[in-house]
Amino acid sequence: MKKIINILFMSVMAAMMSSCLMFVRDSYDYPNSSVTGAIVDSLTGEPVQMDVAEGSYIQYFQKNYGPVEEAQNFTFMTDGTWKNTQVFAGTYDFVLQNQNFVPIDTVRNCVFEPGKNNHFEIKVLPLHKLWGWDIHIDEETNELVAGVNFVLNTTRLTDEVYAYYTDNVALFIDEAPYVGAFYNCYSSKMMVSWPCIVDTYREFRISLDDPDLSKAIKRGEKYYVRLGVQTWGNTDASLGAVFTGTKPYNFTPPVRVQF
Repeated sequence: MKKIINILFMSVMAAMMSSCLMFVRDSYDYPNSSVTGAIVDSLTGEPVQMDVAEGSYIQYFQKNYGPVEEAQNFTFMTDGTWKNTQVFAGTYDFVLQNQNFVPIDTVRNCVFEPGKNNHFEIKVLPLHKLWGWDIHIDEETNELVAGVNFVLNTTRLTDEVYAYYTDNVALFIDEAPYVGAFYNCYSSKMMVSWPCIVDTYREFRISLDDPDLSKAIKRGEKYYVRLGVQTWGNTDASLGAVFTGTKPYNFTPPVRVQF
């Protein structure tokens, strides 16, 4: 009899705990807002091309609930936009990490209103400006041709020392549209190691019979090809440098090419 009573008692307690948990769970609000945004070139008004993996990303810090701010990290799409349809309304600060643009301060007091999409554009100066890119297959020479113009958006720390330098120009290939420095099946680099403060052009011409390229791709298939220019920064804080030590790329948009 005592055993039966114990079983009944445990059953009742389990039911009560389940009800309490359900009540606690139901006491929390669901996300009631959404946000979209873009990192925009302050000179051209165009979104800044990004690397999906190990590139720039944004952190949200919600300011409504006590002194401890909890960060939410979101990665940019390749075209420099971002989107989150499941966020709580409130006031947030944005912190941009691994920046491939001249560093900016925290973007403060961004209000996410409930029941609507909230759009934000953050204007920045990319470390490199890229334009006039051309990516195609030269049928006559049987080569992949990929060229780009670029220039360094830079400032001097002293008369002889620059804040940023052009490290290299790189070509990336992959089946996925988010091809970049991390996600690629093939890459090639041209070293520069100089502050390219005047308009500069670099071009890759890679034979389709190149052994490394032949291992990475299948002839007749389509792949995304993208060019990037990598920046190295001066880290001497005594000169006023603000570079973090990362070496980010500025990119062209991915171009789909049939090999």
